[in-house]
Amino acid sequence: MAKAAQLSDFARPIETIVTDGPLTVTPILAERILVERNYERQRPLDNNATRLWTLMLKEGRFVDRHQIWFGRLNGRLHLIDGQHRLAAVLASGVSAEFQAVILEVDTAEDLHTSYSLFDRVGRKRTLSEVFHARGIMDTHKLTVSAAKACFAASLLLEFDFKPPHHSQDPLSVRDDYTRERFAAPWWGLMRDYEAIVKTASTILRRRLLSPQVTAVALLTLRDQPEQAEVFWKAVALNDGLRRGDPRHTLVCWLLESANSGNQGGAHWQNLDTCKAVSLCWNAFYEHRTLEVVKIGNMRTTRFAGTSLAKGV
Repeated sequence: MAKAAQLSDFARPIETIVTDGPLTVTPILAERILVERNYERQRPLDNNATRLWTLMLKEGRFVDRHQIWFGRLNGRLHLIDGQHRLAAVLASGVSAEFQAVILEVDTAEDLHTSYSLFDRVGRKRTLSEVFHARGIMDTHKLTVSAAKACFAASLLLEFDFKPPHHSQDPLSVRDDYTRERFAAPWWGLMRDYEAIVKTASTILRRRLLSPQVTAVALLTLRDQPEQAEVFWKAVALNDGLRRGDPRHTLVCWLLESANSGNQGGAHWQNLDTCKAVSLCWNAFYEHRTLEVVKIGNMRTTRFAGTSLAKGV
């Protein structure tokens, strides 16, 4: 059971409060550690990281026993890993249970070396590794590329193609649990879409699995399944399409973007690709020809025949 910090503890040195093992850190104790025992060469706080931990604490989704590490030099503790989590405890006003780990060091140089190991040796798990651990590909019968595409596209779909910046809503943008909830309604359609794009050439398939193209594809497959299947199969196959056919125009735009080195908005915050795809889809759905994609100063993006037909 974690050792809870009592009010009487705060008149005592931190070294008598924090020991190896479970420790409940209250906002008051978090503040004391950050002010009195933070490593002197600690990197500046990342406000976005602190905000994400804060939201998780407030929503009750903070997993107990996260480790916080201290180096002990000449009997004095120095916080070398965990400052963002402690800052979140302070900001949220919510106590949290941690696993305190103390490294004994002989010199200041040893302390500096211990601190540097956390940033230089540690490696954040990749999205592929997270997906494998959670069985995403096996459960939904998807390749890694398709799973990543759906995961990224679902953020666009959740916010009607106007996703928030990570500083505005870090939970929606950076929290895997939240993002998986966004993706949950789309995994099945993603399996259908991946089967369609398998006929495409390597370069075209890569473009069709970009987050923006995938988002439009999933929206149209959900709301106009028959026409969308015709549209996307022809785009992927790219065989015998004639000039003026919106599907031919989309293929040309995607391939030209790839060949020029312009990824057409590979990052989810660049929505030019969504606009380009919407123009081609709208023309096809409304039985119009389209020879050139002109995004220009488009302020409204609409997706004909879908729940976003009036524009966003």
